[in-house]
Amino acid sequence: MNSKLFKTLGIFVLLPVLISGIAAIIGSGGGGGDGNDSWLFPLWVSTDIAVSDFDGDGRNDVLTLARLSKSMSDHEGHLNIYHQLADGTFWEEDHTLGEYPWQIAAGDLDDDGLPDLLVTDVALNEVWLLGQDSLNNEMFLPPQRIASGLKAYNAAIADFNNDNTSDIALVDNRTGPKRIVMLYQDPSKPGTFLPAEDLGLQGTSDNITTGDLNGDGLADLLVWIYLEPTGYTPNGVLAVSLQQPDGSLGPFTTLAPQTGLNAKNLMIADYNDDGANDLFIFFTPFSEEYHAKFTVILQNPESGTFLTPIDTSLLNIKGIDDAVVADLNEDGKPDYAVVGFFPEGSPSVVYCHLNLFIQSGSGTFDLADVYDIPISASRVASGDIDGDELDDLVVLGSENEVLVLLQSQTKNGTFDSPKPL
Repeated sequence: MNSKLFKTLGIFVLLPVLISGIAAIIGSGGGGGDGNDSWLFPLWVSTDIAVSDFDGDGRNDVLTLARLSKSMSDHEGHLNIYHQLADGTFWEEDHTLGEYPWQIAAGDLDDDGLPDLLVTDVALNEVWLLGQDSLNNEMFLPPQRIASGLKAYNAAIADFNNDNTSDIALVDNRTGPKRIVMLYQDPSKPGTFLPAEDLGLQGTSDNITTGDLNGDGLADLLVWIYLEPTGYTPNGVLAVSLQQPDGSLGPFTTLAPQTGLNAKNLMIADYNDDGANDLFIFFTPFSEEYHAKFTVILQNPESGTFLTPIDTSLLNIKGIDDAVVADLNEDGKPDYAVVGFFPEGSPSVVYCHLNLFIQSGSGTFDLADVYDIPISASRVASGDIDGDELDDLVVLGSENEVLVLLQSQTKNGTFDSPKPL
């Protein structure tokens, strides 16, 4: 199919970090003369998307997170929950919260058996909780602030102290000592949390995830840590903390040091179906001197040790803003989908690709297909949207728009053209 042209690069502005620069130009009298910035707004910035059965009705729903800027100084966050009905259509529940919501995490945080939602806000340095209404599980209660003063980009929800209740792990990136903040749920008062406990870090971090890394049924932590940079170039390392039988989290073990790369996504899954979970990292480059890549770190199922990292280069792959790990060809093994927008030509125009990578064995992936996306999508998630037990793909992009690519029921590993949710 032919790539779709969206906008010239001259008016294409998505990242809010550019807003302050534009504001400075306008404020100094440059670029506008009369200081009228109405051409730029409203401006949507997509930050997260997720697929799961969030309301417990047996059908997968879609959650999106985005920042809406109405002017240089007026910003609000939006959590949109698209509930799927029995006929396959969706209805939308919209919550306004914070200024710059960054990530969604889901888990039962009040011990009622229903998933609740956690949202981090990196503008207000707050964490929001939306409990599911136990009297109407098709709705979520209004957002409640459960933590403030924490510059947390990512959060993980699991039972981190082996007391059969879900807890929260956050990475605090405020100025000063860096730390992982643990909010343990009070088992005697479901939905409330004990005073925060700190796990110190040797550097900064903005990415954390959880899973069972040693097969003992307990939730462990996988974190990306930024160490002291080389000049302006970042250095980083993965860090693993295993939960102990007494519910405490063990010391961090580091592996896979990297230079000039940012760990955009962390995932724990079994790459080769040997019964031992492995580590998946999607790296994006700090500058043109470095290149995006997938890294898989296989675990030896007998010794429990992690082997030498295996890379799949994304050199010359266009569209690398976000990635998701899922079984995308129905062979029972995890694959990768990567989405992103990019400029080409002069004058520049912007295109968007969704790149499909299928597992090729030994920790690597092969590019299987490239799909043109008719919006400037920067976030991707996977899940069964149409109830056929096949993983589909969902992307989020400009104007807070959601598109779905359904996996073919007759030719696994191929996807239909993107359509609105």
